[in-house]
Amino acid sequence: MQPEARKCAVHALAAATSAHYPDFLAKEAERLTKIKTRGSIRGEAEFYFVRHRIDLLEGDPRQEEELRLLYELTDRFEGKRK
Repeated sequence: MQPEARKCAVHALAAATSAHYPDFLAKEAERLTKIKTRGSIRGEAEFYFVRHRIDLLEGDPRQEEELRLLYELTDRFEGKRK
């Protein structure tokens, strides 16, 4: 998927999820906090979960610090896979 199309799709999914299943976002926030506190990604599912969060935040200058942390987590995980 092209970056612009992916960005639109990610935001459409987030909007639909928050409108129809608001508890889901709270559970996702809790899951992300656990990963960040642990300081590592455990497995492919968590990798793609964090990658999705990166997709949501990219392009927002206010999220620079959060993105830096998430990039570090994904880079470390990808380094282990090689």
